[in-house]
Amino acid sequence: MRKEENFFGNMFRMIKHEDEIVSGMACQALANAAFDVEGRPMLLEMNAIPEFVKCLTYKDVDTQLSAARAIGNFAMDSYGRQKLFESKAMAPLVAQLEAKDENGKDAIEPRRAAILAIGKCASDRSSAVELCDIGALSKLLSLMDTHWKQLGQVPAASFSPPHPLAFIAF
Repeated sequence: MRKEENFFGNMFRMIKHEDEIVSGMACQALANAAFDVEGRPMLLEMNAIPEFVKCLTYKDVDTQLSAARAIGNFAMDSYGRQKLFESKAMAPLVAQLEAKDENGKDAIEPRRAAILAIGKCASDRSSAVELCDIGALSKLLSLMDTHWKQLGQVPAASFSPPHPLAFIAF
């Protein structure tokens, strides 16, 4: 247990680092620990949520994704959701629905993780009300076809369904 505390303490110090690359790498390392039975309470005790919320705004897509996943992991139970609510994590999480990569293009994976986290957060009444108040529903609805639009349209000539009469035996 002592080694785990040292690991979490060291990584937590690194996530607070002023260099976005160092902080982002620590965020990525700690994201899975937010799911761990022993790691999650340690991170909550260290008040790690604001650091993960900060990482949502980084330019690196992997860091954005890790931060959104960690927030979703914290939202697994009512205690974690309450901590997220108290940390004012809802608005930055909703802002993540418009995540961009370092080139200004839509960042699909961090958006997807944010959608999952928002769904978990909405399990608590106070968070659900706040999410509605800050416009999360309209932003979620605006993303309905985003992924398919980014993949591009399938050219009509490349797929032609069989004629309906093709399956009738004569």
